[in-house]
Amino acid sequence: MRYDIGELIAKEFLLSKDLKSVDMTGYECDEGKADAICIDESGCHVLVNVETHRKRGVEEPKQVYNVKRMRRVLMCYLADHPEVKAARYDHILTTIYTGNGAEVAYTPGLASKER
Repeated sequence: MRYDIGELIAKEFLLSKDLKSVDMTGYECDEGKADAICIDESGCHVLVNVETHRKRGVEEPKQVYNVKRMRRVLMCYLADHPEVKAARYDHILTTIYTGNGAEVAYTPGLASKER
């Protein structure tokens, strides 16, 4: 299995947020994908989209997400996993700086679904 540096940084970040069972194999369906699946303290499954940018200049990377698509992915995930009672979709933007360092912008709860 291969990870890119942005996914490795995201995994460490998610573990630092007390999310359990961080699975970086993700989930994919016809509606879209999630790069990681975690479980929060309440048992809610957290699908995470990881976006990585390399910063070489002064421009700021922008987080881009499609909430309608995220909701459709959540519906597919719940249909594929009948044992799951609730799921939400989070987004991580990892910015890798030229030379040294990285920054993580975390946006939790962009979309959610319950049974």
